[in-house]
Amino acid sequence: HENYALGLFTKIMQTPLRQFVLRMRLMRARALLVESSLAIASVAEASGFTSISQFYHQFKAAYGVAPNAVRTQYLA
Repeated sequence: HENYALGLFTKIMQTPLRQFVLRMRLMRARALLVESSLAIASVAEASGFTSISQFYHQFKAAYGVAPNAVRTQYLA
């Protein structure tokens, strides 16, 4: 049953599946920003985001800075 599986995931991982997936996408995006020269829109897409504005919003909420700031910080 779907609800049981989601509840079990949340119990074991200590976070809801939706939050877990978002965290994984953001971690992937951060790695791509640092390790590649992909455009930020391409990083967002490669990380599973369908909206660039939603990507910026979620990234800044998670890391406190915009995606381009992370890239600039690592290039310096």
